[in-house]
Amino acid sequence: MAQTQSQSPIFARSRSSCEYETFWRSLRGTKSMPARGDFQPAKARHFLGDLVLVEAPTAEQPAIRIRVTGQRFDSLIGANLTGRDNLEFMPEQYRPGAIAAAHAMLNTPCGLWQITPAHLVYGYATNLEITAFPLGPDETGRA
Repeated sequence: MAQTQSQSPIFARSRSSCEYETFWRSLRGTKSMPARGDFQPAKARHFLGDLVLVEAPTAEQPAIRIRVTGQRFDSLIGANLTGRDNLEFMPEQYRPGAIAAAHAMLNTPCGLWQITPAHLVYGYATNLEITAFPLGPDETGRA
């Protein structure tokens, strides 16, 4: 059946997304969320190419600053976005919702899974699968 504008495509979580959730849960143990220091890149080798680590927004700094991006992600996007504010890549009307979702992930804690359209520098659009989970501050309080 041909898809019309009123129909939305059906997306299912990828195996990699589900594996990442299992990995996050293993770091968490009995805590509500793993601490930043619990995340060891060597244990996440399978995910590093696609990984994007961002800073959580605060009342003083509402940006969702990109701290680290993986090489496969950089290749797909066509640029390294480290240091940029993730909010600048979305329309203004969606920014409060993105900040609220980030706060909910930290306060609940919970994960986020979404398919989001992206217009790439190569001149075409694609759907990106995003799976996000929070990391709490380390023992020094550093987030």
